[in-house]
Amino acid sequence: MRRARHHVHRRGGRRRPAGPRRRCPRARLRIVTATPGALRELSPTGSLRVALNLSNAALVRRTADGDLDGLAPDLARALAARLGVPVAFVAYPSGGAILADLGAGAWDAAFLPVDPARGDRLIFSRPFAEVEATFAARPDCPLRHAGDADRAGVTIATARGAAYELHLARTYTRAVLVSHETPAAALYAVRAGACDLAAGTRVSLEKAALTAPPLRVLDGAFLTVPQAIAVPRGHREAAAFLSEAVTASGGTCRRDAV
Repeated sequence: MRRARHHVHRRGGRRRPAGPRRRCPRARLRIVTATPGALRELSPTGSLRVALNLSNAALVRRTADGDLDGLAPDLARALAARLGVPVAFVAYPSGGAILADLGAGAWDAAFLPVDPARGDRLIFSRPFAEVEATFAARPDCPLRHAGDADRAGVTIATARGAAYELHLARTYTRAVLVSHETPAAALYAVRAGACDLAAGTRVSLEKAALTAPPLRVLDGAFLTVPQAIAVPRGHREAAAFLSEAVTASGGTCRRDAV
């Protein structure tokens, strides 16, 4: 099976196809100073607690020795160093799980897709990257392009609370959306024949498609999702610092996260 080429590119940068894995410099921030208010909002416990969505393979992955690697952990470590505090990662199985924990005070900042519908609960930094969202299907599925998915009789498995689920719910009028607790559960529904398609980020779907039973990732994308750092609404000094830091970083470096 030919492996599709995916794209993860920095905000404002030239779009480049992913090639063979290569080393990339760790995220570095030019001198950006946090105000006392931003420091209090970002590290009320003395460390920067960062929520990461493990289902977004474009930004984060767990290494063989259990460490977290990728664009998001790199940038989080650089931010913590700039604040002068240690970083503590809080891993979640989905973006929806991060949002569900918002009121518990378990994290100070979260790497999440930008979605206007979440503006009543979160403030987003300037986006630092963009990720494509598309669909995975069983090999015998007649659909070939993501743009063909919104048709009568098509069932699409989604992860509850994901930015792409919210987008599909707002824009798709003919296909039926079936919400699942996690992206893994959505993929299982397709493999089991309960749904025709599973929505997700291209990088994550291409990684999942390689495991048995294999899946096929559709051509094209139904959404390009800006990725940013979110803080609880009301933490305006923290949000201003994060936006300034992302701007100073030049959008961070590009990583091959497959």
